[in-house]
Formats: sequence, C-alpha cells, structure tokens
Amino acid sequence: LKPSVQNLEKFLATEGHRLPDHDRLDIVFIIGWQRAILDTLPKLKLRLPDITFDGQLTIRGSRRTAEIYSFSNGHTDSDVALYLPDDKVLFSGDLVFVQRHPFLGDAYPDGWVANLDHLAELPIEKIVAGHGPIGGPDDIALTRNYISQINSMVEEMVVRNASLDEVLALPSPEPYDLWRNRLAVYETNLSVLYNRYARDVLSF
Repeated sequence: LKPSVQNLEKFLATEGHRLPDHDRLDIVFIIGWQRAILDTLPKLKLRLPDITFDGQLTIRGSRRTAEIYSFSNGHTDSDVALYLPDDKVLFSGDLVFVQRHPFLGDAYPDGWVANLDHLAELPIEKIVAGHGPIGGPDDIALTRNYISQINSMVEEMVVRNASLDEVLALPSPEPYDLWRNRLAVYETNLSVLYNRYARDVLSF
C-alpha cells in the first residue's frame, strides 16, 4: 500500500485540479483509507467467533429483537445482514451500497441480486450500508440495478468480441456516473466481469 499512497498523492498534486469534485474527494478518501490500513494492520489480532449460525439467527434482548441473516454467493462467498424489526432498520453490510459503486471483484452477480430480492421483502425504513450515507429501501433496488446493468453491459460486449480496452472505455451509466468510488471501483468491475465472461466464452 505504501507505493499506492505515494502514487495517489503524486497524482492528486499534479492532476487533482483537473478532476470533478467527487473524483478528487474519492482520491483523498482512498489515501486516508490506505494510510489507516497501514497504521492498523500491525495491531490487529485474529478473533474467532463464539457463535456460528446458518441461514438466520434471532437474538431477543431486553429492549429489542435482532434478526441476523446469512447469505452465500453474493458480494462475497458469505455475507451477513442484521435487521431490527421493531425499528425497521437494516444493517446491510456490503450487500447494499448507498451512492457508491459496489465492488464486484469477489462477487457472484446473480446470487447478489437474489440476496437483494430477499432483503427487499423486509419492511425497511432505514439502511445502514457497508459504504455510503444512511439510505432507504430504494437503495436496495439501486444496488440491484447497478449490478444487473453493469453485468449485462459487459456480457453483451464480450458476446460481440469486444476487447478489454473497449469495455474499459464504457462510460458509467446514469445515475452511477455521479456515485462515489468511481475511480477506484468502476473500471475494476468492468475488468473483472470481462475476464470472467471471456473465460467462459473461451471454454465453451
């Protein structure tokens, strides 16, 4: 990460004035995030879970009940979301992104969409997402649409025998073009999906 931080700081100093405000802020965020990782890693200790569960776990406390759901093959191999039914608040983890480009590098697009459909059945008023500000139920649909649309864009390009450079040149569709993390995530998503579909086509 040290070279990455140095390169980003150099890029920000020389080219930052050319970028839109939201892209410049993204670079400032990434620099701070990577510096925090560098500072934190030496202090981290592995902590194994005391309780494991599969599917759903309900915890009944003195003031409220919490429902915890596990999902497979979504944003990663295994994701967890916590729902407070009395408050209608969902802590979605990285299954929902609010005004941020979702990272698809370790994702299963079809499974992730199915997981979001399951969450959409809950009566939700507020969402505390893994990335972004406090959101609402509409952000489930927006995340779902992003995954489906980007996935379809790349798949269609691969079927047409487009090159990776042609795929990377695809502009981010609205409204995602104004979402944060575009510089860090969008092209990576295109590249990951391209390599996945290109591999499937070649092995067919």
